[in-house]
Amino acid sequence: MTGKTYYIEILPYYITAIQNLRLRFDIKGWEHHFVLQEDNDRSHGYTRFNRPISPDVNPQEAVWNILKEKVKARIWTTLIEYKQVIEEEYSLITLDQIRKRILEMPERMQKLVNNPEAPIRSELW
Repeated sequence: MTGKTYYIEILPYYITAIQNLRLRFDIKGWEHHFVLQEDNDRSHGYTRFNRPISPDVNPQEAVWNILKEKVKARIWTTLIEYKQVIEEEYSLITLDQIRKRILEMPERMQKLVNNPEAPIRSELW
């Protein structure tokens, strides 16, 4: 696929989907804060972003922390039970829990800018 094909045939659908999501969740003031993230293939014709290295500013780490805490509280004796516990606890993680952690991101980023060496902690993660 060429950058031109991507730009003409695929990107408009992504833009529409992102706009619909923004409207659906009524995110005010975030108009210029959305970034379309794909596989960084140069043929797409956009600038590659370096992902954060710090787990303190990676929302995926927040989800893993939820899961780790819930799994630690459970008891298992076999590998099969352990896998079942992980799957059960993962299925119980709610979008509300994830959203609360994502909403902390601007504050976490500011703390990182202010003191890059210090670990970032909060009540949630």
